[in-house]
Amino acid sequence: MIRAISGYAGQPVKLVRNGRSALGHPFTEQTRYTIAPPGRLPLRNTLFSLVDVPDLRALSELRPEAKTIWMGAGPAPKCFSAP
Repeated sequence: MIRAISGYAGQPVKLVRNGRSALGHPFTEQTRYTIAPPGRLPLRNTLFSLVDVPDLRALSELRPEAKTIWMGAGPAPKCFSAP
């Protein structure tokens, strides 16, 4: 997966940020996030890198009210994966 993501690292992609069309830079643009499913313990805080996926464009058409659309991948060592 890292090879696929790094193949377009730094190449600008279109996304929605603060209600406006913007450019992001995959793999080099990152954010930390804790996923907390309702009724479950939160997962550990993970560093996510922006990835270029069709959802970035599809969601802006399906949900025009969304102010920011950002898709990321959070690579982790295999030992942190579920069996």
